[in-house]
Amino acid sequence: MSSWNTFCDSDAARKSFARMAAMRLRRRLLNPVLRRVDPRRFRDERWMPAQGTATPEPAVSRPPSALWLEATDSQGQLASWWSGDWWGRCLASWGRAAVTVVLLPTPGAILMPAVLEQLGRVCVAARKWRLIAQTRGDELASTAAVDRLLRTPYHEVEFLAGDDVLPGRGRGYVAWRAQRILAVMKQVVELRGARGLTRPLVAWRWDAGRAPAAPPSIAEAQALARQLQVDRFVVPGRAE
Repeated sequence: MSSWNTFCDSDAARKSFARMAAMRLRRRLLNPVLRRVDPRRFRDERWMPAQGTATPEPAVSRPPSALWLEATDSQGQLASWWSGDWWGRCLASWGRAAVTVVLLPTPGAILMPAVLEQLGRVCVAARKWRLIAQTRGDELASTAAVDRLLRTPYHEVEFLAGDDVLPGRGRGYVAWRAQRILAVMKQVVELRGARGLTRPLVAWRWDAGRAPAAPPSIAEAQALARQLQVDRFVVPGRAE
């Protein structure tokens, strides 16, 4: 998997991208079916860090299958390239292709007005693009924030959570924060249903951190996901 730039000052975003890349590589190495997949399929993904030395010129590169975007840096400041003319050139060159846009969980990005304004334009101009926002739930811990989320252009919101959200796994602040992310997922699903909306879809993406995912923990999390009525439970490295 390639990137346009390897510099990034956001640990959360860098680790999230690195875990996805590692798990997809592992799938190709271990699964005999996936070994027959053209590796160029995975090289087409691109990472746009909030801070870097250059931005690519879309007119001279093929459309990627996925764009992994850091809309803000570690201080919550909007990426320098976000409000420029890069998006216009990007849509002009790639707007007819099917591209998955993943907004990485950088500070304040998911509900930032400048981010939503730009993605709203993207949603109108590029009908084949799919917009996914990743979050740990911090910016969605109020009814007002959830209400705003339901009016965003995202097709799907992925909540990143691991076994620390399971009963009896955390203590103190860790346990409180874990319960909060479960409550946010539940609230998004319920409020979306009450309003008769079909999106954003709600996904729980298993975030195992450095330790490998334990099957009993995953089974327990899957049961909890069904209880919360989330739309998808995703374990990186497994077929989605």
